[in-house]
Amino acid sequence: MSIRFAVVHWFPLEQYPPAQNLLVHFSKQPDFSVLACSTDNDRDREPFSHAGLTIARSTFPSRNLHLMRRIFWSAWFPVFVLWRLITFRPHALLYFEPHSSFPVFLYLIFARRCQLLIHYHEYRDPSEYRHPGNRLMAIYHEFEKRFLYLRADWISQTNGDRVRMFLADNPEVAPEKMRSMSNLPPAQWKEQCSSAWPTDGEALKLVYVGAVSRRDTYIESAVDWILRSRDRAISLDLYVNNTDAETEEYLKALTDPRIRFCNGGVDYENLPEVLSKYHVGLILYRGNTRNYIFNAPNKLFEYLICGLDVWYPPTMLGVKPYARDDAWPRVIEVDFEKMGSLDLDRLRSREGLPNVPWTKSCESQLSILEAEMRKVIEAESSAVSIQ
Repeated sequence: MSIRFAVVHWFPLEQYPPAQNLLVHFSKQPDFSVLACSTDNDRDREPFSHAGLTIARSTFPSRNLHLMRRIFWSAWFPVFVLWRLITFRPHALLYFEPHSSFPVFLYLIFARRCQLLIHYHEYRDPSEYRHPGNRLMAIYHEFEKRFLYLRADWISQTNGDRVRMFLADNPEVAPEKMRSMSNLPPAQWKEQCSSAWPTDGEALKLVYVGAVSRRDTYIESAVDWILRSRDRAISLDLYVNNTDAETEEYLKALTDPRIRFCNGGVDYENLPEVLSKYHVGLILYRGNTRNYIFNAPNKLFEYLICGLDVWYPPTMLGVKPYARDDAWPRVIEVDFEKMGSLDLDRLRSREGLPNVPWTKSCESQLSILEAEMRKVIEAESSAVSIQ
């Protein structure tokens, strides 16, 4: 049978590579018909698309819109998605984050045989729902807790720590429904991985990719370390896709040629080609919330699959399970507030270390989700046939 699979993703898909990877994976399956309901890209990124995938978009209520227009587009999204779901009639329906949940709730009132799956990019502390700016999300979350969590066959967070915290916050959820599904890059990235390493006199090339701020990351500590260093054989390139005005001004004012700021970041499909030019990838989050403390971010796995060593701060307990310095690519804890004490000679050398490439990919994770979907859909189809 042909399986109709719908995905609801309130935020623009261009900002969320794990959602893109999921949609690509399922649109490649010959017996799947895939619909994604999302919003328009509001950051001038190359629009995401893929053969065999239908994407229906509403307008994203960006903060640069007038308040009344933001209210209208926020209210329109559930109506828009509900209509698309009614016309598509999915066998399985997955939504990301509480922002996407309300039209799913409305649809499932009538579509009682549709399989429900839920995935979260982030762990959300209960206190977030009490923030004045999150009133609409808090309302949607009540529908999650009272109906959708009970209805779902699958609920996933990105790692075991987040699963544990989610279950503690939501005791109504049956533990057997919970899964851990890491945000891994595609397997094809391994084809562009780098085994290059600086020779004597060649600069050690550091790179950072992603969102950055002086308050929430150690960006200033890393930059100041290079500025104070007389070592010319080190460089740092920053590919920033999201930042605040203060941090952007700070980075634009840098004049040291060893530090380069690329505002706007890198399109996801070009990331392996870019990363393959570097030696070390940085993770700079301070861990100001439990979400970030227990976070193994996308960039950890993106750096590793491209053959880069990774430096991460001790505050990020979610990265610690991946730490290693007995094989490369290495994952090394670095105190970014005390970078003057770094043993750069050790960090520059891979001599005597075996190469143990990173091999896990999003396909290995998504195949588990796919198998769960097929099992439930086939069982439902068999039950209908018997009747």
